[in-house]
Amino acid sequence: MAIMHGNKGKNCRKITDYTTNDLFLGKNLDIVTAALLLTGKLKVDFVKLYRGSPAVSVELLGK
Repeated sequence: MAIMHGNKGKNCRKITDYTTNDLFLGKNLDIVTAALLLTGKLKVDFVKLYRGSPAVSVELLGK
């Protein structure tokens, strides 16, 4: 795993370092999912969005 120094001295992972195994770790699920979608490592067949104040629910179905 490569660590990069991002803004304000925070350590950041490169987007290409995320794998589908990271989905099972339970931390930063939204960031992991976005990284996998952007890099093509996660394929989505169905998306369901629901916006209710103050929450937004997103369901993805795929591999």
